[in-house]
Amino acid sequence: MTRALSVLIVEDSETDCQLVLRALVRGGFAPVHTRVADLDGLTRALAAGPWDVVISDYRLPTLRCEEALRQVRGDGTDRPFLVVSGAIGEETAADLMRQGVHDFVSKDNLARLAPAITRELRDAHERRARRQAHRALRESEAKYRLLAENAADVIWTLDPQLAITYVSPSVIRLTGFAPADVIGRPFLTLFGDGDRAALTQLMVFQGTEDVGDRRRRIEAQLATATGATAWTESVANPIFDPSSGRLEGVIVATRDIGARKDAEHRLRLSEAKLRQAQRLGQLGHWEFDGSTGRLVLSDHLHDLFELPRPPDGLSVAALLDRVPAADRRRLLRVIARIRGPGDADEAELRLVAAGGPDRWVRLIWQTVGPRAADRDDRANRAVDVFGVAQDITQRKLAEQEIVHSEEKLRTIFDNAADGIITTTGDGVIDSVNPAAVDIFGHAGADLIGRPIDALIPARFHGIHRRHLAKFAAGSRQAHQMGNWRRVFGVRKSGDEFPVMASIAKASAGGRKLLTVILRDMTETAARERALRRSREEAVAANQAKTRFLATMSHELRTPLNAVLGFSEIIRDQILGPLGNPKYVQHAENIHESGTHLLDLISDILDIARIEIGRVELTARPLPVAGLVETCLRLMEPQARRSHVTLTASLPPDPLTVFADLRAAKQILFNLLSNAVKFTKPGGGVTVRAMQLEGGATALTVIDTGIGIPEDQLERVRRPFERIESDDGALHEGAGLGLAIVDGLVRHHGGTVRIDSRLGAGTAVTVCFPPEHQSDLRQTGSAPEAIVIE
Repeated sequence: MTRALSVLIVEDSETDCQLVLRALVRGGFAPVHTRVADLDGLTRALAAGPWDVVISDYRLPTLRCEEALRQVRGDGTDRPFLVVSGAIGEETAADLMRQGVHDFVSKDNLARLAPAITRELRDAHERRARRQAHRALRESEAKYRLLAENAADVIWTLDPQLAITYVSPSVIRLTGFAPADVIGRPFLTLFGDGDRAALTQLMVFQGTEDVGDRRRRIEAQLATATGATAWTESVANPIFDPSSGRLEGVIVATRDIGARKDAEHRLRLSEAKLRQAQRLGQLGHWEFDGSTGRLVLSDHLHDLFELPRPPDGLSVAALLDRVPAADRRRLLRVIARIRGPGDADEAELRLVAAGGPDRWVRLIWQTVGPRAADRDDRANRAVDVFGVAQDITQRKLAEQEIVHSEEKLRTIFDNAADGIITTTGDGVIDSVNPAAVDIFGHAGADLIGRPIDALIPARFHGIHRRHLAKFAAGSRQAHQMGNWRRVFGVRKSGDEFPVMASIAKASAGGRKLLTVILRDMTETAARERALRRSREEAVAANQAKTRFLATMSHELRTPLNAVLGFSEIIRDQILGPLGNPKYVQHAENIHESGTHLLDLISDILDIARIEIGRVELTARPLPVAGLVETCLRLMEPQARRSHVTLTASLPPDPLTVFADLRAAKQILFNLLSNAVKFTKPGGGVTVRAMQLEGGATALTVIDTGIGIPEDQLERVRRPFERIESDDGALHEGAGLGLAIVDGLVRHHGGTVRIDSRLGAGTAVTVCFPPEHQSDLRQTGSAPEAIVIE
């Protein structure tokens, strides 16, 4: 049978909304719903209500769950508010529960939704019923006391300023004051400071136009003549002038409620203990009337197991309908053993919940004999039974979870790729998984009961036992599995091999256990050795290449210098005129080509020296203005031929750079040469210098050239890397300029930064550290090998 349900769903996903509705339908509801996803929609939907329940997602793009909860609670209604969401933290869940969320249901387990709503609707109904009953009780008690106890009350008459103008003689019995002692005093001064502030707010009366009861009921401690206090209850009735509506005075009836307060306190304490006991024990009592065959259950049991409440008691058949067949037969066999008064027994059985998860209950009972009315009816003796019932669902679920957990652990243990060995605290093997059997070559049964030393080379036995004893005796209860150490193991064949091992402590059944995770590193060690050899060979090959380049560059410079010298003699006709002018032109071509080749060889020699560490630098403070002027003067002929303008932008104050003079000139000249080379005619190249914070000096060469693609900014720092023009052509040169700059600056302990945008130019900044931070990397010879572990 389906139940109608009006539900407001706060959810931004229509798909999730439909899943929620489907879960409600499967749970026996016929939902009528509205879905909202923001605060405005929620406000309109609440106004258009009423709603039986509100279901909200925890995370929404435009609305926080806490805001939705405050909006729903703002109208003062007590409708259930449930959160249906993914996983949320325990602290968040606890905080929302304190704010008023009734329950949480995971989107992965929507089968809980319908039972949760059923429970919360029932609880909300119970809360409303309790409030109505309490309210009716308070009104009934007030009317009773006003009628039956008025004669014993203290009657006060107060003026509009709440000063006492009259008090009945019964004030003597209540407070010990005579009427004359209090007349004229402000009424509120008779109460303690703790109550006075609240009473001041309470004793404010509006005009006669107010609707409803204008009386004020006050519970407070009244001062007595002895200095003690007495709990009192006062009913204050304002008196208004019918014509003007002005307050004329207040009549107050006060009675002693000390005994009632004590009784209420004891009652609240007793009820709290009973509720706590029932809640902690998850139990209630029941009775079986043998003459009628009906069961009478406590309210807590009806609520706990969602059992019906017939006015004449629950039939045994109705209870058995909720019990599965196998448990029902077992229960009937237990009941059949009842013979007479004083018999006792117990049973555990399952109750199938309507639309929700099954619950387990433990029944304990004892027969108490036939009813008094039937004791003389020997032919129709009826046995009465009294018992208790306890909800043991959580215990049963925990037992099932333990079984399931053990099955999962066994599956992981048997199928793990790493070897797993558990030992006792003294190192005796307790269990071995198949992977460990494969690693060591022993049969699993052969290892059980043997010391773990059998898997370790003999030369390590002593140190292993000391480490194991120290770890087992440590105060820590666990050890991180990720803390791996490389050790050696020994196979059944006697072969030693490297192993990565991790160890953890645990306890089971009072026994201390150690769990060892093992990973065979034989192949990994072989790969590491091969990689180390490859790295060493690569380093050696690179150094051989660098030495070869340095040697060849040096050997080539000697014949080139001769070529240049003889070409100059021919070009300048030092030994006499040549017969044909073309010989002069050819000599000039030979000289230019030789000069270019000599520059190229010099660059190669420089980069080779940098790479092998044979760079000798002598740093000193250099005037930046003189350095820039010299380099611009040297670059001026090339810039003029390329129709490129050279400029300098230097600070007005003298600026120095702590660097080697020759290296600084080469750095700046290479940057200017590259800038001019890659700047089209009509463009410009600018040199800037500035002092940085901390004393460092920065030199920047800025051009308006072709620029460098972003993906090539790091590549151009490497030797022999060249940049293509926008037409795809490569510029002349070996691509060593920036590599030499980068190496020389690094040997100064400085940095090189390249900022460029394709088609918009390039800015290269070299930063030299101040003198006190300079760390010139001067080396005499290159290392023979570099090994990185």
